Amino acid sequence: MSLSGQIEGIIDNDIKLQNAKFCVDNIQIPIISVETLVSNLSEIEKANTSIVITNAFYAWDVIQQLDAIQKLDGMECYDMNLLLDFYESKEFNFTKGENQIPKKIHYCWVGGNDIP
Repeated sequence: MSLSGQIEGIIDNDIKLQNAKFCVDNIQIPIISVETLVSNLSEIEKANTSIVITNAFYAWDVIQQLDAIQKLDGMECYDMNLLLDFYESKEFNFTKGENQIPKKIHYCWVGGNDIP
């Protein structure tokens, strides 16, 4: 599933980035301030919207900032870094069936010198 159609906006505290757009899959996503989010957020949108914090270094500061805004109480908020820590990778088995590529050593030499 592509996230490009699921992202309504990017919230950034950097004033220089606000009112710009970020392009994902040819979709322009607005970069807005926290204040813009809060002022434009209705109760219906709040129930159907989640915030995903992607900043690894300032996640705690962002959480505290959002937690101080009463209008955001009860809204779903996720720290992507914590989600990734709990993500359980699964191994895939690509060896079913007959080998299609012969077992030879394939290489490409890109150095400027002779092949050693």
